[in-house]
Amino acid sequence: MKLNQNGFSLLEILVVVSIIAVIAGVTSDIFIQIIKSSNKANIVTEIKQNGDSVMNQLERIIRNSEEITAIGRKTYNGTWAWTDSASFASQEECISTTSDICAIIVKNSSTTTGGGYTKIEIHQEKDKECSIAPFTTSDQFIDPVAGIVCNGNIRLVTDLTTSAITTLENQTGTVNSATIGQLITNTEKRSGVSVKPKITSTSITIPYFVIRTTDGKPSVVTVSYALSQGIAASSRVDSTATSEFETTISLRNY
Repeated sequence: MKLNQNGFSLLEILVVVSIIAVIAGVTSDIFIQIIKSSNKANIVTEIKQNGDSVMNQLERIIRNSEEITAIGRKTYNGTWAWTDSASFASQEECISTTSDICAIIVKNSSTTTGGGYTKIEIHQEKDKECSIAPFTTSDQFIDPVAGIVCNGNIRLVTDLTTSAITTLENQTGTVNSATIGQLITNTEKRSGVSVKPKITSTSITIPYFVIRTTDGKPSVVTVSYALSQGIAASSRVDSTATSEFETTISLRNY
């Protein structure tokens, strides 16, 4: 009596396994690409949202100010160098190739912000003065060359006292709640953003601030910077992105 011996040959099994392996490989590759695209989109979105939000705040403050009082520059461990409005040339600028921190001081309109003065600071990465609360010594004074302390950031420091200009111009490297002001960029090292020098296609760094004067008075301010992912974010290509932001703001006439 002949037995019924239905089954698969070794060749058939190998063919099926090969097909399954190919399908699994293609599927996993598609899945990985989707994850990478999602990571990239999330980072770009975070950078754009931060950049647009910051620029909106700066536009509002500068446009509604009564005047630009001073423009300043500073190295990591140096002291502020200021040019006051009385000495402004037809164009004043703070260039990031020669300065680690750039700032302008504006006189706030009493009708819109309650008066006083606000210093707008743009800090690059590796800045030893970019610590955030609780302002521990280890956060404040790590050598910026030996190790990055925190993201490059943009901040506002407002003073309503009668000696506001002197106070804002002479703030030292000591970091505390009074000098650090309001950080308006996301300083989370992994999920936040970091300020980068803005570079042209010819590798020339564009100034952070440019002030142009008319009849001896500041009339137009250009703000220019770039944001990238936080300093502790993954270095994979799908986890990196940089967006440039620039705007020119005309002051209102008071």
